[in-house]
Amino acid sequence: MKPDTSTAMRELIRQVREALPFDAPESLICAGPCHGCPQKLLTYLDTELDDWERRLDAGDKPDFA
Repeated sequence: MKPDTSTAMRELIRQVREALPFDAPESLICAGPCHGCPQKLLTYLDTELDDWERRLDAGDKPDFA
C-alpha cells in the first residue's frame, strides 16, 4: 500500500536531510575550486525543507504535480 502524499513528503524530507551535509562546517563544503556555491545551495534547500515541514504541519497536502 502506498503512503499518502503527506507521509511520502515527510519521508522524502527525512531522506534528504540524512543524505546532504547540512551541518557540515563551511570549511569542508567550500574546499577546492568554486563552481557555484554549495553553501548557498544547502542553505536554500534547508529553507525549502523547513517550509515544507511547516506546510505539512499546517495541514497542506502536496500533490507532486
